[in-house]
Amino acid sequence: MTSADDSMRLTARQELALRVALLPTGQTSEAWAALRDAGGVVRAPDIRELLPLLDQALARAGIDDRAERRPMRELRRATWRRNQVLFRRLDEVIGVLDEAGVATMALKGIPLALEHYGDPSLRPMADIDLLVTPDTVLDAVEALGRAGWTTPEPLSTDVVARTPEVSLRAPHGPGVIDLHWRLLPWVGRSWTATDPGLWTHATPLRVVARTTRAPAAEDLLLHVILHAFRSGWPRAPRWAADACTVVRNADHQLDWARLVERVSAGHLVLPVADALGYLRSAFAAPVPGFVLDELSGAVPTRRDRSTHRRAQRPITGDRHRFLGGAPDLLTSWSRISVNYSPAGAVASVVPFVRGRTRVEQPWTLPLAVGWRRLQRVGNPSHRGSGGSSPVSPDVPPGLG
Repeated sequence: MTSADDSMRLTARQELALRVALLPTGQTSEAWAALRDAGGVVRAPDIRELLPLLDQALARAGIDDRAERRPMRELRRATWRRNQVLFRRLDEVIGVLDEAGVATMALKGIPLALEHYGDPSLRPMADIDLLVTPDTVLDAVEALGRAGWTTPEPLSTDVVARTPEVSLRAPHGPGVIDLHWRLLPWVGRSWTATDPGLWTHATPLRVVARTTRAPAAEDLLLHVILHAFRSGWPRAPRWAADACTVVRNADHQLDWARLVERVSAGHLVLPVADALGYLRSAFAAPVPGFVLDELSGAVPTRRDRSTHRRAQRPITGDRHRFLGGAPDLLTSWSRISVNYSPAGAVASVVPFVRGRTRVEQPWTLPLAVGWRRLQRVGNPSHRGSGGSSPVSPDVPPGLG
């Protein structure tokens, strides 16, 4: 994977762990030895979500490293239990939304765990990601509200225009649903572009007693890649495992020609070619040669290259003396708008800034920044904490 900044790559330990999990069984022993030599396998926070996959790989290779595998198995059992709770929660939500006439599609972890991994203990999930159409968002939130699901704060009347998703908490016990109505970035070339093809190519997905939809294999793969690009490649290293698993298990169900067509038309060649090339070279993912050839043969525009370079900058969380978190905000916006047309990019700025800064009117943003600066001057203990700046670079919820 080529990158404008090395910090956008996976860390060395993440890559070693993924090699153990994803390379053919004949190479597992060598990869495991390299990972162990790096130290801190079980307690390393940057690869914790990969431990269930490591346990599976070691078991398949007949490596009985009991001291290391014991906590892996414990995490794997805990993952299975937590996922069963999430599946039941989702089943309840599907029932509520079905009664309200709201069509749904499960995203990311749910279809990956149920359809592609073949074992829910292998794919940790922190929450449930569910997609609805923009015109049914308010109906969905209202129906879930009647069922006891709550949002952290009251929603603005124009929530659909200014943000892509909202989180809702279960009425009792654990459970969070990130309700999406817009995927960012995606194949559309503006903030408001719709993608009927995502829904028409979706397949039925049985959860517990009820059925929702899952993205087609090529759309799920594309979402995994673009979500990782938006988050920053090393932020959630399981993107590589997710993508390799889809590529290996979808087999004939994955329409590569459609993927190439959507990526090319959506001006997403640069991040997708980076990701697929990296998966094939680093983890032997069976990405067809013609896919990489067609993507490498595409000629991105000067604007495509410029926006991609800007989007590859790391989000550091550092505070600029005068601009606060604005540099990180610009990088985050670039990742979301990486494939927007010039007109689409301009149109996306206002709703993006309003959604991120919680400023009702764009013209009040300088006032909000100035007020925040005064607060920081008057409260030195708050400096460097990140706080709740009106230009906070916080990544939106639902990245897990």
